[in-house]
Amino acid sequence: MAHILQMLKQGQKKFFFLYWIKYGTFLVTCYDLMLPFVALANILENTALFGDILLRLPDISHKILTSKYEWKVLLLWSLGFSNQTHLLDKQTEKLVYLVS
Repeated sequence: MAHILQMLKQGQKKFFFLYWIKYGTFLVTCYDLMLPFVALANILENTALFGDILLRLPDISHKILTSKYEWKVLLLWSLGFSNQTHLLDKQTEKLVYLVS
């Protein structure tokens, strides 16, 4: 679980940093243009994975989230962010709804 949340945190940082900062530069390569999309995909995938774990192992997940406040905040952010993108399929939207 710690690895999933670390990936979410990295994706969050990369997405906002790359999306807002990279386009202000004059030298933008094709690889640079793909980085925000990779970070976005990373956030969406890890949110869905963590939500699935949360629904399948609610007792263990609840204990961990109550002891790790930063993880809880990150999970709530990722659920809200993923829901606002409108890029999830219907089944994943339902999973995000059930988790939140």
